[in-house]
Amino acid sequence: MRPNTGSAVPPLSMVRYNTDETEAVIPPESASDTVPEAKPATAAPPPEAASAPGGRWRLLLERRIPWVRYPVMIINNAVFLPMFGMFVLGAAVCICCRRFRRRGLPWLLLTWALGSYVLLTLMLSFATPRYALQLLPALALLSTFPLLALPKGRLRAGAQLLYAAVLVFQYGNLTFHAYGAVAELKLPVYADRKFQKVYNDHGLYVYKPVLCGSFSYGRMQAPMKDSFKDRLFFAMLKTEQERPFHGITANYARLNIRGMVLDEEHYWPDGAIRNPFRRLDIPPELAPYRNLKSYGWGEDLDAILPALCMVDYVAYTTEGIAPEKEREWQATLASHGFELIERFHEARFGMTPARWFGLMARKTVEPPPEAHTVADIDALDVEGLYQLRHSAAFSRLGPEMQAALSERMRALIGAWGAPVPLKEQVDYCHARIDRQYGDFYKYTLFLYNRAPITENYRILLQGLVSPEHMKRYFNDDNGQAHEFQMIMEPAVPAGLWPVDEVVIVPFFSGMFPIPCQIRFALYVPGEGIRGNIINLGLVDFGAMRPAQE
Repeated sequence: MRPNTGSAVPPLSMVRYNTDETEAVIPPESASDTVPEAKPATAAPPPEAASAPGGRWRLLLERRIPWVRYPVMIINNAVFLPMFGMFVLGAAVCICCRRFRRRGLPWLLLTWALGSYVLLTLMLSFATPRYALQLLPALALLSTFPLLALPKGRLRAGAQLLYAAVLVFQYGNLTFHAYGAVAELKLPVYADRKFQKVYNDHGLYVYKPVLCGSFSYGRMQAPMKDSFKDRLFFAMLKTEQERPFHGITANYARLNIRGMVLDEEHYWPDGAIRNPFRRLDIPPELAPYRNLKSYGWGEDLDAILPALCMVDYVAYTTEGIAPEKEREWQATLASHGFELIERFHEARFGMTPARWFGLMARKTVEPPPEAHTVADIDALDVEGLYQLRHSAAFSRLGPEMQAALSERMRALIGAWGAPVPLKEQVDYCHARIDRQYGDFYKYTLFLYNRAPITENYRILLQGLVSPEHMKRYFNDDNGQAHEFQMIMEPAVPAGLWPVDEVVIVPFFSGMFPIPCQIRFALYVPGEGIRGNIINLGLVDFGAMRPAQE
């Protein structure tokens, strides 16, 4: 889900902030309680603007949620009308039937369900169906009481079988496959018209194929063969075969789009061991040779611009933006060498509006070098060999050529000098720093990995800034040098580093154009540095010219 922005409305409806001793400022209804409408020009300022010094919090019992809201939400996005109707009958049976009235468990369940309903309605300022999840077990158990109240015999057994059949029917529609033209049945009743409109519910549902618990892409429904994530990933796989990409990872940036990260491993190739998450229906002609990996996310384009040098794709959605904004994004990305390769529409569901999805790919890709003989391999440098090693062309080389490539790469790395141990199984061989977009710099580490890595390493970057530059750029005039630290995400995750091979690990960071001493180490979040710290020496960032020049 997208992170929520702050709200002037406190989560508890009975708590208010008063701007004076006598009058409480009542904030407007939350965005989740209303259908978005244009505000009039004379609209009152938000509570923050009216706040005055000396205000105080006070208790003020004020119900902000209608009594009908949670019953409607439970019917349409939790248990549907049949179970809710059985629950109402079960509550009546619990009170009226002597057999249940004398026992403690029915009253405990009734208190659980009704008490939760009253507290949610009276105490909270916001309402979503997922808030009611904790009362559903009690509601489900109480819905069986009308059946248990029937005398034993064929009537009770028939009623139980009928009720079970209804629930199994609903379960199959939600879990295995929607029932097509008969996938939903509803009564045209609008008990809470305002919120039924917000959730796009056209009545009270007997059953339907999807549940929406809140403002989220993750709606609950039967598996979809063609979700927006699948369409985007398959478009990437198709482009991988059409363009001469190379590398261990196929990095993509996400622009204003949620999700995708948990699904990308379905499209990874098999490594030293079989990928257990890989989809079995990927056609042979689209077989992946790189690992699709999210690298960079932002709600606006400016947030991902520095990462464009590290990615081959940008996936976006138009949710919450105007068509002019989408065209502006496409034009800016085109100026950075990307082109639109996929665009499709997805209809509205729940609180998520209808929107377009788009995928842009790097247009011009320098192909990996060709090698037809061992002599061709011997003529390549380290980066040329690395590009060929991690490209679709490598699988077409014979065993002799593949072995010659690996041997040649190790020989060239060895010619740089003795490697420096970075960690037990990882050696540092070389590093390069290039200036990219603005004051962002791309670091390229040449490492040699000898064993599988299970820890999720980051790169800890340390720098020492001289006193004169501290004064000029950091407004620090104490006459002392300063050491900074940055934790960076490598473009190639450590878990994907090949074993007994050279691995080139790029990452980028921002930096003032000044000279400073640079060091780096492997780092595990929450635990600290792993292995040794490598000193790269004095790096003059100001002397580097941007790659565009």
